[in-house]
Amino acid sequence: MAFGHNDYRKVKILDTTVVTPFVIFLHFQAQNQPASALLVMKDSLSKDDFRRLIVRLKLSGHEQNR
Repeated sequence: MAFGHNDYRKVKILDTTVVTPFVIFLHFQAQNQPASALLVMKDSLSKDDFRRLIVRLKLSGHEQNR
């Protein structure tokens, strides 16, 4: 995940992440940082990128459909 210009860090995707066909509530935590959330709307990414993100989250087991 990028935390500024060219500042990439590994993050842990939290189990409270929620995936729906229209929006992803991505909950994550960087090392030694408090938990954060990112709202990813379907129209904020290309159709393929949004689909890929959903697939990656589902395959990694970080998906809660609500």
